[in-house]
Amino acid sequence: YGEWKDWWEFPGGKIEAGETAEQAIVREIREELATEILPEQKLCTVEYDYPAFHLKMECFLCSVVSGKLTLL
Repeated sequence: YGEWKDWWEFPGGKIEAGETAEQAIVREIREELATEILPEQKLCTVEYDYPAFHLKMECFLCSVVSGKLTLL
């Protein structure tokens, strides 16, 4: 969509109210990839200012609990 159409995208999304970053990535991977994961370790937080928005991405090392990473 927009100027980022056909670029690579990391799975994930916004953290909802009352949710931790770990809970958000579990929910997002379930919704986007039909896979259950276990966040095991936070790797880093990436922040970057694009011209139109600010990106803050929390990155985790996760293991697959069940599922086959099906792109939905």
